Amino acid sequence: MGEEGNVISEPIGSGQILKELWRRIEALEALVGGRGAFLYVPPEMGNVRYAGNLYAHRAGTYYDVYGYRPLTTKAESTSWDGDAKASGETIDLQTVFGLPAGIKAVDVFVIARDETVGVWFGVGPDSSNKFEQVTQVTDGWIGLSAVVPCDGNGDIYFSCSGELDSVYLYIFGYWL
Repeated sequence: MGEEGNVISEPIGSGQILKELWRRIEALEALVGGRGAFLYVPPEMGNVRYAGNLYAHRAGTYYDVYGYRPLTTKAESTSWDGDAKASGETIDLQTVFGLPAGIKAVDVFVIARDETVGVWFGVGPDSSNKFEQVTQVTDGWIGLSAVVPCDGNGDIYFSCSGELDSVYLYIFGYWL
């Protein structure tokens, strides 16, 4: 097995089993003295696929790591294409926008207008933790762009303080 610094560089063939991959990762961890392992996949080998969670280890603590998937065409829904909204609701992103179940966060853009000044709207993982915006001009559009964490099901919550005449919600990407 070839070694280049702290990297084991022998390619992993596509026909080998996951057990061999884990053996090599353990060998890498031993090679770098338990400081963590680095997996190098040459470009000619293709993609790296994983089925579990990714973690980063920093200063003795493990942190969740999520992959961002930008959408080449924003996700839209006929339920959020200028309709009036008057109350809070959970948005099932899988059903309403066609996103995968269990996503961790969304890159969202909401625009709304109302004839009443001072009506607020917000999006977040639940009714108490949300990003908010307030209408400031009669019949003027107001926008909100945010990375919104999802709840445990991969959904977000929309709420408002009164009826909004028109609300659009777009999703430009999401974290898995």
